[in-house]
Amino acid sequence: MAPLVPKKKRKVNLPENEEVAARIFGKHRSMAAQQPGGFPEHQARALSAAYTGVCAAKEPVRTPGDLARVTGVGGWVVDVMEDSFPGSSLDLSPPRSNTPGETGKKNTRNKPYVPRMKSAAYAIMIALCREMEKGKEFMMRQELIDAAEASGLSQYAIGPNNSRNSRNDGYSFTGWNSMKMLTNKDLVEKESNPANLLHEPDLAHYFGPTVISFISTLNTSRSSPCSSSAEMSLLAMPSHQSNESFLKAYEAVLILDDQDTFGPRSRRKVVDNIRSQFNIPVEVKHLPVGDALWIARHKELDTDYVLDFIVERKNVEDLLGSIKDNRYKDQKLRLKKCGLRKLIYLVEGDVNTVDGSESVKTACFTTEVLEGFDVQRTTGYADTEKKYGHLTGSIIDCYSRNFSAGADTSRLCLTYDEFVKRCSDLEKVTMSDIFAVQLMQVPQVTEEAALAVTSLYPTLLSLAKAYTMLDGDRCAQEEMLQNKSDMVNAGASKNIFKLIWAEG
Repeated sequence: MAPLVPKKKRKVNLPENEEVAARIFGKHRSMAAQQPGGFPEHQARALSAAYTGVCAAKEPVRTPGDLARVTGVGGWVVDVMEDSFPGSSLDLSPPRSNTPGETGKKNTRNKPYVPRMKSAAYAIMIALCREMEKGKEFMMRQELIDAAEASGLSQYAIGPNNSRNSRNDGYSFTGWNSMKMLTNKDLVEKESNPANLLHEPDLAHYFGPTVISFISTLNTSRSSPCSSSAEMSLLAMPSHQSNESFLKAYEAVLILDDQDTFGPRSRRKVVDNIRSQFNIPVEVKHLPVGDALWIARHKELDTDYVLDFIVERKNVEDLLGSIKDNRYKDQKLRLKKCGLRKLIYLVEGDVNTVDGSESVKTACFTTEVLEGFDVQRTTGYADTEKKYGHLTGSIIDCYSRNFSAGADTSRLCLTYDEFVKRCSDLEKVTMSDIFAVQLMQVPQVTEEAALAVTSLYPTLLSLAKAYTMLDGDRCAQEEMLQNKSDMVNAGASKNIFKLIWAEG
């Protein structure tokens, strides 16, 4: 039976959020009225949790981006409520800091259980959430085990009789044992054999809104780099006049790096194949960063503007090698700083054919979920050519549909010369760059977290001084970075403090 719709409104903490809360309350009631007796329980719970979160929010909720940062709000709710924010766009600027100076004893009574990265519980929860976002209401035991195993997100075998368990010399633990903890924490409801996800909206509280946003857009992002109008409104636009169409003013050109190789295929052959199959202009240039990008060339002025998309292409063997020698993190950090917003990581080949397949799978997942890249996969050179063609078509379509609407955007595309200069400046290594690379070696510190820390404290010395200002309050020191930026989770905040303030 569907859960009851709230009968009365809650008190809203901030007056600015009363309208948003009322919209969510109204959406809950209208959806329930449209589906008498059939309103899915997980959707009702999601809207209820979102309503509660907005009412309790201590920050104004003015855009879909603000809504996504509210505790308890998942990607599905953001999509459903997107039309309630007319004329707004998701805000991807650095998150606002929490209230500074909050110190004192850590409150552990309400601290949620957080499945550890690479644990079986983590893989099970992500597998369940993926299927739920596709509309599935439950999974059978073996089906869930297979899905969690296939994700490559657990360093342990999920089910029994697995080759990874056979090396344990009689040790009987399997990843499925963690299901007991998940059911005890009310994250999963187990009814006989099916396992039914109970608290989907709370997943944002456990894994963060980035993971939920990723899962909710998992299917659409595979086929198109522009998955929603709200996302498209974030993109930089080339200079243009109002009511001017994109294709009338510009020609979109795919640019391939002159250092990129396609096995036995000559670069000229690759260019000709893409041109002939997709009827798009393709050029080869030396790119300062990335392996492919797109420019908009003005048909009258001949000015080249760099569109907001860039591709870093890796075959699975090269990706594994770059993980081992740390080129992988450095390259992603350069992409993050290049000034383009839509970062595409193209993985070429079958990850199961290399010895370190688990490392590659985990790297792909963290690159997409935790670091905000759009990870695309191809089977080989020919498939990569097709992928470039399809991406070009999607990007042209995105800009064609949103060109006039973006006339008032505050972000303008860089010209190609400006882009090259910006990237050349990245070659100049600063103390802050070195510090960021050092931070990325710390467990749980992603590229996003490292950049967030160095934006606040550019050097190790400045961070150490900030710790000394807390007068030896160990708890406050461990939580300082977590409270300063939403990009830094609790584990990363604590681990960075240990790095700087190592004892013994």
